[in-house]
Amino acid sequence: KTQGTGPVRVIKFNFPVARPVAWPEFSYDTPVLISTIGELLPILYANAPTPPEQAAKYKVGAPPQPQYGTLNSTGTKKTSLMQALSGAPVPESYATPSRFSISCDEFPYQTSGMVSFAFDSTTGAGTLNGLPYLTLDVTTGSVHVDAITSLVTVLDGLDTTDIRRHLTLTCAVIAHFDFYVGAQNPSTYTSLTITLQDDTCWLPMTGLFLKPTTTHPDEFVTASSDSACRTACRLSPTCTHYVWDTAASTCEFVHYRCQDTASLSTCREVTAMEKVANCGEEKSCIRLNFAGHWQLSGYYCPKALNAFTGWVYERESVTPEDVLWLVPYDANRDSSTGCSAGQWLLRKPDSRDYLSKTDFIAEFNGEVRLCLDASGDITELALTSGTVNLTVAAAPNPNVTPVPTTGTAAIENPTCGLPNITALNDEVEAEAPTEDDGALYVEPIVLDDPTTDIPDDHW
Repeated sequence: KTQGTGPVRVIKFNFPVARPVAWPEFSYDTPVLISTIGELLPILYANAPTPPEQAAKYKVGAPPQPQYGTLNSTGTKKTSLMQALSGAPVPESYATPSRFSISCDEFPYQTSGMVSFAFDSTTGAGTLNGLPYLTLDVTTGSVHVDAITSLVTVLDGLDTTDIRRHLTLTCAVIAHFDFYVGAQNPSTYTSLTITLQDDTCWLPMTGLFLKPTTTHPDEFVTASSDSACRTACRLSPTCTHYVWDTAASTCEFVHYRCQDTASLSTCREVTAMEKVANCGEEKSCIRLNFAGHWQLSGYYCPKALNAFTGWVYERESVTPEDVLWLVPYDANRDSSTGCSAGQWLLRKPDSRDYLSKTDFIAEFNGEVRLCLDASGDITELALTSGTVNLTVAAAPNPNVTPVPTTGTAAIENPTCGLPNITALNDEVEAEAPTEDDGALYVEPIVLDDPTTDIPDDHW
């Protein structure tokens, strides 16, 4: 054909047309993160959805609608773009998100002004009251939580009576797909719950303390509120108890505990907050008390983590017969013990018991003394309220008479107890009259910090 003086030609051509497909969903290996002050958690990586072609091949969910194809234009057949796309094969993959962001509610403090979470979409930094707490990689969606020590000021400012303070962030991590300029773009999100918990517990208590004297005067600290007084006590290596006087707006550190039988002429009764350092499931011992039954009562301390049930606790003793375990009910192993799901078991050790701290395995086969019901997790409840009431739901092999029906579990400050001046130190050999004497050196007094696992470290 000709038009004017130049030829006009019909050109046939093929060209690919592709429409990017956003992720329909994504996830993390765990939707819950729990961090403790001073603890750096491993990086949590975002998991992309299963590629559509692979999902269709192995029938993993419903394959998505075709999203791209080849448009064949002949110049005579008018086919719309969407009609051409409708006959396309299943796509091989999803488009990579253009960026990630995170949004969090500071439940239940988001409306009180006590806590404010902010996210910087450029750097990926997430802050609590201006203090860095987490980092979101805006390119890959990975989350890194670092509970730095200065975040204690956030926890100290919370209005709560829990003995171990915590803050829960209910978050949405959002994957953005910037396909179109100046138009609405698709996005998808996944939920993530992040909890910040204290590494120090605060127990309300009433006890006797030495009255102020010239040699032992009152120690008042400058503080404007109860939370500021608590923070000052937390940061002081010598503070064990503090008293905040609301009427006088004074903060006092009280020292020098008196025995309960001490005379009130030299001692005074004080209601204070007691600091329990290194407080948590993996560090704090639980004191069980069954009135009149010392065989079952005592301090049960964390020994190993069972990946299926949680922490297990042991009551140590120099007498093997007095050793006991406090363990959560294991549905895979304890169905024939007489205990039920949700309960805790007091059981004897057995030669067939197996513990692996590296593989997080704890298996017990000893006789079950008692089945304990606390209407929840004993450790969690004790770290929240301080003391938990226990009900003896069953006593398969109590080995005591009469069988207790109730008891208590409590978080308490560890004590050094009386020094043992009869124990032998087999590492230090004293001077002996002869080489064959074999006399060993006995340390009469050992100074120790009871809040740590390191022996003889109170200097």
